[in-house]
Amino acid sequence: MGQTAETYKSCPRCKSTNLIRQTGDEEPTKHYGRLKCGDCEKHVQWLKDPSTSITTAQRQKAIDNLLENFRPRLSSWDVQFLQSIYPRRYLTPKQRNVLNRIGTNVLGKKICMDEDMQAMERGYDKILR
Repeated sequence: MGQTAETYKSCPRCKSTNLIRQTGDEEPTKHYGRLKCGDCEKHVQWLKDPSTSITTAQRQKAIDNLLENFRPRLSSWDVQFLQSIYPRRYLTPKQRNVLNRIGTNVLGKKICMDEDMQAMERGYDKILR
């Protein structure tokens, strides 16, 4: 597995320590950002959006809980749906609504809270640009 942004101390190509983090409007791709060399311009690594990384991990933990502890209360369609969205970084609004419906029916509460949904929408909207 590759190194994280924190472990890169220099450019793999030119060994420069002038590494630049590009995020937000500076990053013209669907990614949150990237780490690049300020001297030779080599792309070093894609950066993860910290807000979506947290909510993705929380969502995956909730799905694990549903599949491990509440499987008898889930329909076969629910199980298949949960397995299909598990690896996704972003969910569409419709997928979030279905996930919340399953959570409400089984756990009595939503899985994606409003602030989580806003963070995911920022990421999902970025993909669509």
